[in-house]
Amino acid sequence: MSYDRKSVDIPASNEYQDTVGNPEQETTLWKEFRRSLMLKVIALQAIFWPIGGGAINILISVYGYQVYQEGNTGVGILYGALGFGFLISGFIASYFRKWMIQIVILSSVIEGLSHALMSQSSNLWIGAALISIATLGAGIGNASYTTLIMRTVPEQVLGRAFALSETTSNVMMALSMVGTGVLLKYFPAQQVGFWAGILIILSALTALPLLKLRSSDMVNLNTVSQ
Repeated sequence: MSYDRKSVDIPASNEYQDTVGNPEQETTLWKEFRRSLMLKVIALQAIFWPIGGGAINILISVYGYQVYQEGNTGVGILYGALGFGFLISGFIASYFRKWMIQIVILSSVIEGLSHALMSQSSNLWIGAALISIATLGAGIGNASYTTLIMRTVPEQVLGRAFALSETTSNVMMALSMVGTGVLLKYFPAQQVGFWAGILIILSALTALPLLKLRSSDMVNLNTVSQ
């Protein structure tokens, strides 16, 4: 299981299919990017969140073996806790839809803080509880984030916006995972995990400009259920 809260598949709309191969229409994304606050935030989130998220991908197994010294059992418990948090978030995310922007910001803080605290815990079950809290916050935040994107980004560039976000995020996460592997040769896993959590918290700063969004910026209200 990969720890990737930002992964989401959005089917291409007819409008997007019609623009493929049309140079005039293909510039629409960049024109929209220059004027759209949401697209700028998407780009920043795709760059900064995966730095900490990629590190966590590596560290879960390291925690199970080296920190908690529980071998395969410890790794299994941690990944089970990770999945449990995401599962619960799917049932309760809809209750937070009135505060989407605030949840997007707060979820990164909760997620990062939980990972930072987990890195300092020597008890497997406390660590499992904290990773469940982290993924619970991440899952709720991701639902709000995706809904917000679909409401604010014009439909004709929505598919390309998600594609650009996913590509950038995956590249950054891969680089982060490689970098984490190198860091683990020189620093304890707990120290690397602590700073990974701090980086996730700091990624919330990239979403602060969303507080400027107004209801008039919601261009796709009819395409996303209330």
